[in-house]
Amino acid sequence: PRLRRPGHVVTLVDRQGPGNRLGSSGDEPRITRSSHGPDRHYPVWQRRALAQWQDLERATGEQLFVPCGVVWLANERQSFEGDSVESLTALGIPFARWSPDEFAARVPVMNPDGVPWALYEPEAGALMAVSAVSATIATFERDGGSVVVGRVEVPRATGGALERVLLDDGRDLEADAFVFACGPWLPDLFPEVLGDMIATHRQDVMKFEVPGADPSFGADRMPAGIDFEGSFSGFPSFAGVSVKACPDWRG
Repeated sequence: PRLRRPGHVVTLVDRQGPGNRLGSSGDEPRITRSSHGPDRHYPVWQRRALAQWQDLERATGEQLFVPCGVVWLANERQSFEGDSVESLTALGIPFARWSPDEFAARVPVMNPDGVPWALYEPEAGALMAVSAVSATIATFERDGGSVVVGRVEVPRATGGALERVLLDDGRDLEADAFVFACGPWLPDLFPEVLGDMIATHRQDVMKFEVPGADPSFGADRMPAGIDFEGSFSGFPSFAGVSVKACPDWRG
């Protein structure tokens, strides 16, 4: 949408169609948070992106962001959360540092054992990924953008410049500029450049039934959680059905 508004002619090509379940944003939900250790660029970008998601939310009237907050389970064996505290402080981004007792009192459904302190971001939360992508595409099309479902063949530059791409059904698209945002599929498009630099691993997502539809697991009481040292993240229940846990050992 932001490329269309200045007047550019923009075509989006997606192999399976935008918002499909094979995409990186093909599940609900996704955590959005500012903490990123000593890095102070990421928090600025995240805050800017979140503001844009909230603008889209207001424009569409559909909830795309759930401000449930995010709690980081700190560990004295690594400095990620401590570095994040310094970065958030320098950037003026709200956070709280909880003792184990404060953590236990504020989030009673989480086990505080072995957590020396917790970093809480009250303005972080969860993006409803599929809904957000669908809303983005609908806005893009309303603004005059075109969506093409198809698979792009390996691009071939002419004289050092890429002037067109060919689709597997024989169509070709000519443009002044191309952006390839294909994530783990990039090596398929640029095998000579990327080779085996990107390896995609399967990581299971686990969902657990909320016992007796207990409201303590709801997004208004339970924040999303991240155990950086343990490489795990988790979500509250957004529909009273289940909570979700995601390992990130390989990531």
